[in-house]
Amino acid sequence: MANIDSTSFNAHPFPPEVVSEILHIGLAGAPVFDSLTPRTTSRGSLVFAVAAPSGFDWVAELGEIPAVDPGDDSAAVAVTKLAGLLLLGNEAIGDTELNLTSEVGRLISEGMAAKADVDMLYGPATPNPAAPVGVFDDLTSVEEASLRASVVAAAADIMAAGGTPNIVILSPALWAAEMTRREATPTAVGPLFSDLGIPLDVRVAATLKPTDALVLDKSGCFGIIRNDYSIEASSQAGTAWTHDGVSLRVKARLAVAIPAPAKHARSIAVTAGD
Repeated sequence: MANIDSTSFNAHPFPPEVVSEILHIGLAGAPVFDSLTPRTTSRGSLVFAVAAPSGFDWVAELGEIPAVDPGDDSAAVAVTKLAGLLLLGNEAIGDTELNLTSEVGRLISEGMAAKADVDMLYGPATPNPAAPVGVFDDLTSVEEASLRASVVAAAADIMAAGGTPNIVILSPALWAAEMTRREATPTAVGPLFSDLGIPLDVRVAATLKPTDALVLDKSGCFGIIRNDYSIEASSQAGTAWTHDGVSLRVKARLAVAIPAPAKHARSIAVTAGD
C-alpha cells in the first residue's frame, strides 16, 4: 500500500501512485460509482461503440450469403472536473501513528465521493454548467407493485434486451423495508433476492434517494476517471497558515457512462407504501 508521511506535505504534488491509492480509498465512498466497471482515460471524453448487427440468416449450400448491417453507432461521454481544498492540521500530519493515506482517503470519501455519486446520478441540486447532467432520469424506469416485483421486472427487461443483470443497488430505506418484509416470510432465507435463480450482487447506496434503486449489468456500466488526478499540498494557501495546517488541493475528472442503457440498466422508483 502506498503511503505518505509528514515529508509528503512540503509543497510538492503527491506521487501518482500515492494519489491513486488515496482516490481508491476515497471513491469507495461513492457506492454507485464504485459498483461500476472502472475505466481510465487520458482524454477529455470517451467514445463507446454501440453495435447492433442484423441480417444474419440460414443459408443453403451454395446459397447467397446475406450482407449484414453492422448497426454501428457510438456514444460520447465527457469527463468533468471535481475539485476541492481539504484542510489538514499540522498536528495530524506530525502524528506518526496516524495512517495519513487512509486519513486523506477518508476525508475524500466523506466529501468528494458522495458529491460525485449524487451529482453523476441526479445532476447537481444547484444548476452548474460544469457539472455532469446525471444518468438516473435517462434510464427506463420500472414500477411494479413492490420492490421485489420491480427488481424481477427490471432484471427480466435487461435479459430480454440481451444483457446479464448482476447488480442491484438499493437506497438504505428500500433495503430496510425489504429486509423487514422478509422477516415476516418464514421461507425467506439466504442473501437478498438469492432465490431468483440468477446471481445478483445486492449493494446499498446512501447516495440514492430513499425511493430509488438500480438494476445493472455491470459489463455495460462504466465509472470513468481521467488519469491526471492530483493532490497538491500547501501550508501558505487559503486559511492553511492561519489555522496551522496544510491545504490539500484535490482534483479528479470523472464520468459515468452507460452507452447502451436499454441492454444494461433499469431504474426503480418505489412509491410510499409499496
